[in-house]
Amino acid sequence: QWAADVAVATEMPSSSGPGQGAASPSLVVTEAVNELSVDLDAVDAEGIARILRQTDAQLFSGYRHLEGVYECLETVEDVSRLFAECIAFTSRRSAGRGPCAVVLAGCGTSGRIAWFCCRAFNRALEAQGLPPVFRYLVAGGDIGLVLGGVAEDDPRKAERDLREVSRGCESVVVVGITCGLSAPYVGGLLEFAGRSPGVLERSGRQEQQQQQQQ
Repeated sequence: QWAADVAVATEMPSSSGPGQGAASPSLVVTEAVNELSVDLDAVDAEGIARILRQTDAQLFSGYRHLEGVYECLETVEDVSRLFAECIAFTSRRSAGRGPCAVVLAGCGTSGRIAWFCCRAFNRALEAQGLPPVFRYLVAGGDIGLVLGGVAEDDPRKAERDLREVSRGCESVVVVGITCGLSAPYVGGLLEFAGRSPGVLERSGRQEQQQQQQQ
């Protein structure tokens, strides 16, 4: 499904004319030229600030056929509810049951955002006397937090990483962070989690049972 979503995102009509640039249909929208910023290198500091303000506004108003942030509020509310349920479950879980985990994952800058959010969220939980539930994954491992150019094209590695970071968990909420869903690492991770939602839970329970037997 994630591959189909990428295909939809690439259906951008070409534009032409002075100062309009060209949007290649072979690029995901986040990798293509934005017509508003094609002259970014030819304006002064004030002009750059104005252009950036206009492009930021597109996050809320939408871009061409793509929805803006306000059209995604219902989805954001659904995700927030899952986070709250995971925190509540982990806080009141009975003996012998593993925690719930929220896994944020991404490549490059998106992976750094995942790490930053997990650290901030867990600190906020601990400040309230609640157990941390947020875990992160970044393509290429922790080295990807400080170095660029780490491979993003291994969806099977994402599956292995997700199994590892979810070890011992009763249930897992998976969130992929990606601009255009163009990173196969994130796409593969979401595809695996959506294709076999019970696998991670069974794996966590089996590990807990083995630990109890030992």
